[in-house]
Amino acid sequence: MVITALLITAQLTMMECSGPPVLRARIADRLAFCCGEAKQAISFTNAQLIYELWGNFQTGTWTVLRTSPAGLSCVVAVGEGLHSKPGKKV
Repeated sequence: MVITALLITAQLTMMECSGPPVLRARIADRLAFCCGEAKQAISFTNAQLIYELWGNFQTGTWTVLRTSPAGLSCVVAVGEGLHSKPGKKV
């Protein structure tokens, strides 16, 4: 599935934040309100980090967030072209 591959790639190669970490709720609210994105997938690492894929299937935009155990998040990747496979519920 496209989403799973994206999250695995994000974990392995996109470890740098694009800005300073802030409270997860603040970024989540902004993604929902400004971009129409919703959480589509989540992945956990051995380092207790959480990676979330947020996306909007209508516009195709996506964002990957990294959240620390302290609840601070940062954007590690953004892009366009998000879609799901026909007949698959995400």
